[in-house]
Amino acid sequence: MCLHGDGGSFQRADSILVLSMRSLLSSANVGLSQMLLAALPKSAVHQSTNPAEDTLVQLWRILKWSLDHMYYGKFPEMNHQGKPWPAKSKRGEVAGSQLHSQGLCGMIFSITADGEFHQNHFGLPGASHNDCCWSCGANKSTHPHNDYRAEAKWRTTLKDHTVKSPTEHIITTVPGVNGYSFAYDSLHILELGVSSHILANIMFDLVVKGEIHESTQEARLKTLFRKLLEQYQEQGVDASHQVRRLQLSTFCQPKAKYSSFPDLTGIKGREVRHMVGPFVEICKDFNDGTPYKKHRMLCISNLSKMYECLEGQGLHPSTKAYQSFKKNTDLCLVHYSKLAKLAMSEGLLQWNTVHKHHLACHMPDQFQFLNCRFVATYTGETMVGFIANLAHACLNGTKPHLVPAKVAWRYRLGMHLRCAHGDFGVLNSDDED
Repeated sequence: MCLHGDGGSFQRADSILVLSMRSLLSSANVGLSQMLLAALPKSAVHQSTNPAEDTLVQLWRILKWSLDHMYYGKFPEMNHQGKPWPAKSKRGEVAGSQLHSQGLCGMIFSITADGEFHQNHFGLPGASHNDCCWSCGANKSTHPHNDYRAEAKWRTTLKDHTVKSPTEHIITTVPGVNGYSFAYDSLHILELGVSSHILANIMFDLVVKGEIHESTQEARLKTLFRKLLEQYQEQGVDASHQVRRLQLSTFCQPKAKYSSFPDLTGIKGREVRHMVGPFVEICKDFNDGTPYKKHRMLCISNLSKMYECLEGQGLHPSTKAYQSFKKNTDLCLVHYSKLAKLAMSEGLLQWNTVHKHHLACHMPDQFQFLNCRFVATYTGETMVGFIANLAHACLNGTKPHLVPAKVAWRYRLGMHLRCAHGDFGVLNSDDED
């Protein structure tokens, strides 16, 4: 199972914490493959130094009790407080028996979230820390996290999570969970990180710096969008993955274009992913062999090859695919850092290096055993949106601490109706035997 956590806004002054999980082996849609574990409004969460009074500590104790029994494949013999079930109750009747008739069980194989949730909820090192990585000794001083060379100091400080966990969160006491369970998510690290920075800087070069030979920025922007649409068509990109329009505000500050680093805003992760291939071809048209444009071409080309490795492999990639993914990841980041140095030498705010670039360096280590594409948080983020909408529908004057019960009741009712009356439960003629 892949466990996901995140928060989402469900009313003007409050957000809701959503924890859910799904099977890594399932190809079903979010409604069927993603199961809600908990939904708590932030305003109903009490933080305390006393564990008995801390809402999240108590929540995770119950979740641990449930996940432990999922791992062992048996119905719990006691409730989460260690007390026996009531006499003649349904729980008591099945206590200690197998959860599944064939003896199947389940385990938390990976834990996914964005960097902020990993840091604030699970207590992992993050971008705001000096020692900013849970997988190695990279920091912002002696072992620079933004050094992507093969001889970078942090590469000799990789941590063994089987010896010591990077966090003391109770999730790590669930059987099968350790530091390696915290997954590197391609959505937040690539699409909303490295890829967004690369694409935004290329757009800035073509439109603001005037590599496209048009008289005005507006005309250059229209020309770039036309070229993008042509590449969409040539490469067969589905219409649902195409951006609808490009504006200056998409990649820079229109009123202060040179005062901040370019970055994409207002574009969804899947749209970012499917812009990479088209921009490889666009960059070829503007590559005149100068060092800057050569590094830019190689940077996005290697990024495109990274995606080819991700999408061309199953759950467990081959050794050859792993070697290719690692090579292209390292090359992409090395060329990115060279572009950053060239921009710095010219006094330009371009090719910003952020913490997500360092996290991308660790993705090949995970890819060797687990394809990062299968632990991307697309389904988890969709689930957060579903539950946030459901929670909003449960308000109607309801106090925050009563919202979780209403959400859980409606969610259970919806799942019951779906499982009891959904057409996926009907066998077709080929399956009757």
